[in-house]
Amino acid sequence: MARKALAKAPVSLNISHYTDEQGVYHLDTEQRALGRVVRQESVIDGVSKIFEHPAFGRVAMTSTWTSVDTIVDDFLKENLEAGTTVVVEIRIAHLQVGWVSRQIHGIEVIEGTRYHTRRMMVTDGQKVIRTRLVFDWQESC
Repeated sequence: MARKALAKAPVSLNISHYTDEQGVYHLDTEQRALGRVVRQESVIDGVSKIFEHPAFGRVAMTSTWTSVDTIVDDFLKENLEAGTTVVVEIRIAHLQVGWVSRQIHGIEVIEGTRYHTRRMMVTDGQKVIRTRLVFDWQESC
């Protein structure tokens, strides 16, 4: 029931990114909807991390830099900004149910405007769902 309500609710997403003292890139998100806050801290280091996701339960997440040339599924790399060679890829595997989400974070130009997008492909056995989230952003200093 909560997921159905969240699917129709307005969502605010705050994304921050930085490189730490060891040179490792971080991509942190804070999503707000219906008074709920979900935080996700992604360390782009290729190391799998197991944790309890507030909406999905026990998952394993791996975040890495991925060469666009190695992405086989055309949908995941469709419409990336010209010249893009590397993107952030986040893979999440549900440890009890078995579905796997593959997410590509990139920049797309849509009707002449640059947008941060997240293209996702979720597989659960033979079932495959593809979707794209388009984020309108405000730069902050």
